[in-house]
Amino acid sequence: MRINYKGYRIHTWIDDDTNHAQMLKGKKGPERLYVDIDPIEAGDGRHPSSKRFMGDIVKKFQFSGTETEQLVQVAQLWIDDPAHFVAPPSPIAAGFKSGW
Repeated sequence: MRINYKGYRIHTWIDDDTNHAQMLKGKKGPERLYVDIDPIEAGDGRHPSSKRFMGDIVKKFQFSGTETEQLVQVAQLWIDDPAHFVAPPSPIAAGFKSGW
C-alpha cells in the first residue's frame, strides 16, 4: 500500500529479511510487515526525517482494521505527533546525568 500524507509517502511492504542478512541468502525467513515514511519532495531522508516501523508496533496502539491499515495509522500518528514515539529516559541514564 502506498499513500501520500502531509508531505510524506507512506509505503507498507513485506520482507522475509533474506536480502539483509548474508548468512540467510537462499533461505526464507519469517515474513515481516514494514512501513516506510519518507519525505516526498524534500531532504535526504534525515531533514525532514524518514522512519521505518515493523508491524509489531501495532500492538502498542489500539487502531482498528487490518495489520496493514493499523501500520499506516501508526505512520500517520508519527507524522502528526512524533512525541508519542519518544522513549522516556532510562533510570540508568538519568543516574549518569545527575553526576551520582
